[in-house]
Amino acid sequence: EDLCILRRREDGWNLRAAAVCFPSYWSLKEKMGKPLDMIHGPVPQLNSAINEVITSKLDALETEKPVERFNWTLTDDMELHQPSPTRLNRDIDIPIDQIANNIFVRVERQTMMMLRSGDILFTIRTYLNSLRTILQDRELSTGLHDSIFNTNPEVLTYRGIERYGSQVMRAIVQ
Repeated sequence: EDLCILRRREDGWNLRAAAVCFPSYWSLKEKMGKPLDMIHGPVPQLNSAINEVITSKLDALETEKPVERFNWTLTDDMELHQPSPTRLNRDIDIPIDQIANNIFVRVERQTMMMLRSGDILFTIRTYLNSLRTILQDRELSTGLHDSIFNTNPEVLTYRGIERYGSQVMRAIVQ
């Protein structure tokens, strides 16, 4: 797992230390030492009100009681190490009958735990699953379908999902 240490300062929770091998379209060098509102600056819908909610949730973490959340995106690249915020634009048209073999669901399992020191340990474990694997499980494929369908278009674009989202939706309903 990738490991990050967040420390509370007057301007919020700051990234103070990290060992990140598998970033998902971000650079540790660009994020180090910054507060969460600046780290999340490029993320659509993460405005100052949302940042206050995130900050208060982090402030409320209990010592040594981790919480978890998940993020996901679609990719045509199996490489786990993705430090560039700009995704490769391969301009490849994947035929619908090949989409399940060429698209992957990149999932981050993130945990946050307050340490005795008052810092937060933030961990990220990145998984890549082929769309074919997801389509073989009705519950997973329905969940992916619903998640794509219910996600704001601006967020879909930020996550790079607009490139293959419609093809994935068609593959799910087939």
